[in-house]
Formats: sequence, C-alpha cells, structure tokens
Amino acid sequence: MPRFERDQPIRTRFPRVEVEAPTRPGRYHFQLVVVNDRGQRSAPARAVVVVRERPGDTDPTPPP
Repeated sequence: MPRFERDQPIRTRFPRVEVEAPTRPGRYHFQLVVVNDRGQRSAPARAVVVVRERPGDTDPTPPP
C-alpha cells in the first residue's frame, strides 16, 4: 500500500492504486501521468477527491 506524501510521485506498473490507510478529512488533488515504453509522458489527468468526516468520527487514525 503506497503512502501518499505531498508532491511525491508514486510509481507503479499497473493503472491502479488502492488507498487503505485512514485519510484525514479534506480536499486532495491527484494527478496521473502515463509513461510509455519509449519514455514519452502523457498530459496529466487531474482529479480532486474530497474526504468528509462521518458522523461519530473524531479521529480517522486508529489507536495504537
């Protein structure tokens, strides 16, 4: 499972990334760039994901 860090790319051979770790509420901006076998990069596809707090949730981080 990748750990998302601000301005740090996540490289993968497959067109899928699963987020399993708790994510704090807020707006998150993601960008996908595909690089082909010749090293050519695609134009970035961008998405904004909004994580909202569920009723009853106070901290999305589980206790140790």
